[in-house]
Amino acid sequence: MDLGSVGLNLEAEAINQSGTVVFSATSHAFSFSGGIGTDLGTLGGLWSIPQAINDSGTVVGLSYNAFGLSRAFSFSLGKMVDLGSLTPDGESSAYGINGGGDIVGYYTILGGANGAFFKPVDGAMVDLTSLVDNAHGRRVESAVAINDSGQILGYGNNHAYLLNPLPPAIPEINGQRSVDSILAMGSLVRLLRRRKTSSST
Repeated sequence: MDLGSVGLNLEAEAINQSGTVVFSATSHAFSFSGGIGTDLGTLGGLWSIPQAINDSGTVVGLSYNAFGLSRAFSFSLGKMVDLGSLTPDGESSAYGINGGGDIVGYYTILGGANGAFFKPVDGAMVDLTSLVDNAHGRRVESAVAINDSGQILGYGNNHAYLLNPLPPAIPEINGQRSVDSILAMGSLVRLLRRRKTSSST
């Protein structure tokens, strides 16, 4: 199917299981489903770029806001939301989202510091390196994808990394393990350990 009638300078970015495609055209993020292209708009600036879409149809990417800052966004139910950054004057880009709505990407802050971020579906954006069990002091410089198991693909120090959720602690209630607590805590990505995909150090 040719998407060329939607706009100019098209660049396809991602597709979900239902066949909804996200792409950029004429400096805006678009989605395409059922033969209809939808302009997702911007955060108030000149352009936006989609990067990923999950099977619920939530799109993430980056857009300029009215103050000229590039910010990570999520788009669902007809509304684009600014995900912010680690500081009010910082910038960010969202690169991945899983089925539960957890988002990963890249941030910069005033003064030049940068790194990868993790934003749980009901929580605030945090520096991903701060969550990593990191004996060697390496930084995760950007995160590009997250799956439904909470595994995150990222890179830093000229290496690709696979970050795996640590098994959650299982609390005891009245001396017994609580099944309800196991399920609740098991759905959270709280601590991550990094495993290098390269054998070199």
